[in-house]
Amino acid sequence: MFKFDLEIPTYAEWKVQLDKLMNEQPEQAKKYQEQVQKFWQDFFEDTFKIKK
Repeated sequence: MFKFDLEIPTYAEWKVQLDKLMNEQPEQAKKYQEQVQKFWQDFFEDTFKIKK
């Protein structure tokens, strides 16, 4: 049915890749940061039914 064999990095592995991205491609890193912020904002608004 569902495949749950995702390869999720540890925080340390993710941080190394994020730092590398920020140094090599700052514009792409900014877009990534905005997408992550939007994801968590939407998540909390939906989870806690926060109205703007």
